[in-house]
Amino acid sequence: IGFDLLFTKRSAWFGLLGLILLLAIMGAALLFLGSTRGATNVDVSYPLQDAQSVDVSLKPILGTVAVDSLSGKAADGTFVSGSIAETRSNQIDQEFQVSQGKGDFTLERNGSFIVLPGSNWRWELAFNPDVDLSLETELPLGSLDYDLSDLQITNLDLKVPLGSIVVTLPKES
Repeated sequence: IGFDLLFTKRSAWFGLLGLILLLAIMGAALLFLGSTRGATNVDVSYPLQDAQSVDVSLKPILGTVAVDSLSGKAADGTFVSGSIAETRSNQIDQEFQVSQGKGDFTLERNGSFIVLPGSNWRWELAFNPDVDLSLETELPLGSLDYDLSDLQITNLDLKVPLGSIVVTLPKES
């Protein structure tokens, strides 16, 4: 463990105590940094404002991202609605700005990130079907499930080096 450099004469009990201490520190760090225990679902909801077209940038670190369209009355006056799991060490930066009918929407996870078994990092977002979307997603590890059949997509850029992509495209008109 490295204690023998500091303490040349030590007993087996001292070595065992050092190993237990090291494992306890590592376990506490993993639980603090990566667990979804204690996670809260953060609501993502922004009004449409006067946006006619929006550049959308989604940048999770890993997990599943599901995109769909808002339907019925939910689409009235709403640009996006959804939820994201967030812990105190994994915060989400959200930004939506509109100027002269053109919008920019960004969701990006920041902070330290360690994955433990049973973690569920899921982003579920539904967009207004009456707005032109340029959609960019960078997901280093995970899966995308995009139902774009009712959305107006002007540009689609999906980057998933390790994972799967399922996209349902709009029907030809």
